[in-house]
Amino acid sequence: MELPKITVTIEKLNSEGEGLARYLGKVIFIPWGVPGDVVSVQIEEEQKDYDRGRILEIIQTSPDRADPPCPWFFNCGGCQLQQMSYEAQLKWKKEIVLDALRRIAKMPDATIEEVIPSPKILNYRNRIQIQRDREGKIGFFKAQSHEIVEIEKCLIADEMLNQKLHALRESLANPKPEIQISQSPAKPQALNPDQWPLELRVDDASGFSQVNPDQNEKLVQLVLEMADPKKTDQIFDLYCGSGNFTFPLATRAGHVWGIDKNQEVIEEGKKKAKESGMSNISWKHGTTSRVLAQLKKSGFACHTLVCDPPRRGIAESLEWIMTFKPQKIIYVSCNPATFARDTLRLRSEKYRLDVCQPLDMFPQTAHVELAALFLCEADVDFVKAA
Repeated sequence: MELPKITVTIEKLNSEGEGLARYLGKVIFIPWGVPGDVVSVQIEEEQKDYDRGRILEIIQTSPDRADPPCPWFFNCGGCQLQQMSYEAQLKWKKEIVLDALRRIAKMPDATIEEVIPSPKILNYRNRIQIQRDREGKIGFFKAQSHEIVEIEKCLIADEMLNQKLHALRESLANPKPEIQISQSPAKPQALNPDQWPLELRVDDASGFSQVNPDQNEKLVQLVLEMADPKKTDQIFDLYCGSGNFTFPLATRAGHVWGIDKNQEVIEEGKKKAKESGMSNISWKHGTTSRVLAQLKKSGFACHTLVCDPPRRGIAESLEWIMTFKPQKIIYVSCNPATFARDTLRLRSEKYRLDVCQPLDMFPQTAHVELAALFLCEADVDFVKAA
């Protein structure tokens, strides 16, 4: 049966950056749609609760629509919003966070701060992941597929990464046992051409790091302002990595526990702490639940808890977090949906969402980062750890 062609108006964006429209009461998701567009759409997929469509013609252009700067944009799956002005991207990222709080956290009157823009909207990424298929093509995955889109350069990647990508392509054209692709003669990056995907980084640090260093500085400052640590404070830093927040917090707090299940980043944190002479950090390797259980059993208390979890959020460790009843929880999130789900639970535990500050860590994409401050409103007597 031939699927219908319809005309609709794009109302808003969903959390994946797709345009959302309605036709005869049914939701339709339309990639590359911009709110305000009137478009002719070919329905390509019908589901019970929604349809998916492809734009055939833009009948009326939204004032927020822009020409994508990248010639590979409509094929490459790395970016979702280059067809929108940057001002519109910020506006709709705020709406994505608000929509999650209203629908999932049951906060119909939720208010949040304006999204902090990125100083760079192109060439901001300090690492990228390169894919390769069986035919030898290298590049990025096409949206919602494993087809490789070959690109000459990535416009949101730091120029050094594009130089490394060029060197990688040259090396693959002239195979060698190892590929030296670093632009830093002091520390070349050797990569085995049989190990894919490959991660290209501006530096050679291991483990997770924020991809936008300029925005990360603002994020660290936000966390410090929200925590406002005192010399008597005991702080838990969950999912700490190698100390992005741990070290700044420790310069002001009495003691900080850095907790992460990745042994490599914990060892890296220990090494940096030793080199900098910081003795008020305890590094704990293990899952958050297991380490929190150990700290509880040992009688430690927590005044402020900082967490920067993966996209799945903190549901798996919330039960143990609540046994400490910290006065403050600073929650850094890259997933508004799981953040909103965890907000609902925290509110049920008598925590108030005091500040929610989104910032644009990933320009040209649908992803949005945020830092939120929760304050405990329960009648809790806080006992400081000895």
